[in-house]
Amino acid sequence: MSVPPFISLTQQYHGIQISDEYWPVLWVRFSGNVTLHQVEEWLVSMDQALQRGEPYVIVMENGALLDFPLEGKKQQVLWFKANREAVASQCRGIVRIARDQIQADKLLRPQVQAAFPCPMKVVMSVEQALTMVDDLLAQG
Repeated sequence: MSVPPFISLTQQYHGIQISDEYWPVLWVRFSGNVTLHQVEEWLVSMDQALQRGEPYVIVMENGALLDFPLEGKKQQVLWFKANREAVASQCRGIVRIARDQIQADKLLRPQVQAAFPCPMKVVMSVEQALTMVDDLLAQG
């Protein structure tokens, strides 16, 4: 399986990068200054993933110095609430690539895990993410 060029690079992108080029994986990277418009585009991509009606996995990576707008956080929470059942039925899991153990520990907190309607796995590398994607899709 291939990985989009914006994942795990030292170059700092700003905003949200999304790729469904390697479906059934939806790759997402959040970094730097994220705009409300980018959040809205990301949620449209999430809608499009659900409209496929197929099992899929989301792989997310957060870059350093992430600045996510408050209104964008609200929209994200509302989207996941409104689409909880659909995501639970189609998304086999969310794989989060943590940049360090501090971030991994935060992502593993029960309240973070409970926010998502499907399993959320935390890994420390792209290679581990790819293995986890294979495992999650095989469980479907």
